[in-house]
Amino acid sequence: MHTPTILSLLLAATTTSAQNRPPVRPPFPNITDLPTRYGLVLFPQFQALDVFGPMDVLNTIDMHFSNYTNMNLTILAKTLDPVTTARQGPQGTIGRFGESIVPTTTFSDYLARNSSADGIEVLLVPGGLGTRRDVTEEINFVRAVYPNVSPLHPLRLHRRHGPRPRRRPRRPPRNH
Repeated sequence: MHTPTILSLLLAATTTSAQNRPPVRPPFPNITDLPTRYGLVLFPQFQALDVFGPMDVLNTIDMHFSNYTNMNLTILAKTLDPVTTARQGPQGTIGRFGESIVPTTTFSDYLARNSSADGIEVLLVPGGLGTRRDVTEEINFVRAVYPNVSPLHPLRLHRRHGPRPRRRPRRPPRNH
């Protein structure tokens, strides 16, 4: 998993930016270890912070290391229609306030044309109220690409329905 590396790069980058000096790239001996192909799964009523927080981190890394990396973002959804964070009513009416993102490809198109060799390396899956609706297509997509990707952080949709490592259940500590 690449999370510790990405976080250390971000912390170093934001520290230099906060001091009003020209940004200095943090030392990183092997930039080729950074993943470059990111995917973002969207569904109606996704949690904005779960998307825009990690995207801010990735934007900062790309800004500081654009000469060394060629980062790519694929935004995935059921359709190519804009996907919103806005509240949806029983008849599908959309609330008045929220952000919308236009996907770059659909789940089915991505699966039809990509092999694991050139596919997404890191998959971002937000949480939000939309996870309480029918997200069968999103779950099936995550299951299809999961063996070839690293999740960037624990994700609600993935945690709820995705593949899980085989572990023994935790037991509460015994009181002696």
